[in-house]
Amino acid sequence: MLEKGRHLPKDGSTLDTRQVFKEGRFKNREPWLDGRGGQLVPDEHYNVGGKTKWYGAALLRFSAHEFEADPEHQCLAWPFGLAELEPHYDEAAIAQLPNFTLLTRKKVIALLHRPSAPEVIEGVVCRDGSYYEADRVILAAGAMTSPRILQDHLATSGLEATLPCAAMVGANFKLHLNSALVAFSPFAQHDVLRKTAIFLNERYPHTTVQCLGWLDGEILATQLPGAVLKFVTNAIGARAFGFFVTTEDGSHPHNRIVSGGGDGGIPVADYSLERLPPAQAEHQMAIVDFTRRLLRAGLAGVDRHLGLAGSAHALGSMVTGTDPQASVVDPQGKVHGMEGLYVGDGSVLARSSRVNPALTIYALGLRLGEHLAAA
Repeated sequence: MLEKGRHLPKDGSTLDTRQVFKEGRFKNREPWLDGRGGQLVPDEHYNVGGKTKWYGAALLRFSAHEFEADPEHQCLAWPFGLAELEPHYDEAAIAQLPNFTLLTRKKVIALLHRPSAPEVIEGVVCRDGSYYEADRVILAAGAMTSPRILQDHLATSGLEATLPCAAMVGANFKLHLNSALVAFSPFAQHDVLRKTAIFLNERYPHTTVQCLGWLDGEILATQLPGAVLKFVTNAIGARAFGFFVTTEDGSHPHNRIVSGGGDGGIPVADYSLERLPPAQAEHQMAIVDFTRRLLRAGLAGVDRHLGLAGSAHALGSMVTGTDPQASVVDPQGKVHGMEGLYVGDGSVLARSSRVNPALTIYALGLRLGEHLAAA
């Protein structure tokens, strides 16, 4: 396994609120464009274990209906159902095996192919000039990076004009609608709502509200002007509950990831909520409703949409399906029309559900590994 980043340090710096939240020491600093000419820096984490090392708490399974199409919400169908992933959900764990080697600080920038046969992949090239050959290559760099690697290969090899799925590489990009909601109480209380508590409501079938528990002054201080005194932030923090409102976004072919053209180019994340009116409407209604319910309980809530730069749960830029004209990988994870190239990350998810997708991505990886081992 080749990993772009490195292991997180064990010197206590990852627990330092100022370094993590205020300085953003461990976040991505690479610039992107947003499809409208504006620039942003996605909130990505290039370390072993990825963003889940920072934000993962309760990792839930997708429901059975979340593998089916939902046209009213612009949701695509998976080529298989929950039953196909259930045994892999049960198995999902990190294995320590004697035949596994992890190499860090190895950013993959290109695919190697058989001479005169660019559709047959035989390895990868890294930024440091090293290369690795293999009978089968699995792209698992995430939904914001894997499609760019493939797009660059298609462009330089000429396959973008002949491969049936070429136009779909990068399309249908999803990243959930996420809003942070902070509720303030007139009383300082102990934490009785844990981070693993999740609220559901049948009126909002694509939305969850996850409780983050009581906040503290140290975390709040990183989001406020430096002139705010510490005793003030501590007093506010002792009375603040944090919530995370998550709504499943649908798929739209114009919401896409576009490579900047090789390792030195600036990539584009062209994503607009205006293309997803059902998701946008449900998200806003759920926030309004939940805020009213908080008010009845004596808590005053304020919310902020995280937007594109938050890049939470980036998914769907190389969706799985049976039709090469409408998907990028087949139900087994192999890129349509290519040999030796598979995709094993969140970019293959046809739907994002309404929960953290990490467990589903793990299960898909185990399913792909089982398939390759049996081939």
